[in-house]
Amino acid sequence: MALKHLAPGEMAHAGPLGDALPTTRTYTLVRTDDLQVFRLVLRAGVDLAEHSVPGAMVFHCIEGEVIFRAPGCNLRMRAGDLTHVGASTPHSVHAVTDMSALVTVLGHAPVSPPAPLKENNT
Repeated sequence: MALKHLAPGEMAHAGPLGDALPTTRTYTLVRTDDLQVFRLVLRAGVDLAEHSVPGAMVFHCIEGEVIFRAPGCNLRMRAGDLTHVGASTPHSVHAVTDMSALVTVLGHAPVSPPAPLKENNT
């Protein structure tokens, strides 16, 4: 069942999922013509291959540990860490542990959240 996106002024919990992390899948919270916010959920060892989005992007690690790679950076991020990249910047993600992050894409029509592509323990 698809989740309803938040309307302006509505509120949703965006903190750690805790015990629900193992059974939660990636989902979109906000989707408009110029803003998208989704919770990315990955299992330990899963990679998102290099890709890009048309707008500037903010990546905020909510729980777990993840390696975020983009040109000039190879960041080992933990709960509370945040980074951003410019529009169309190629980036990839590797889940070191089960993890979730809030991803915000600005300034362009919505994109589909990337699907996990493979398991890789590097």
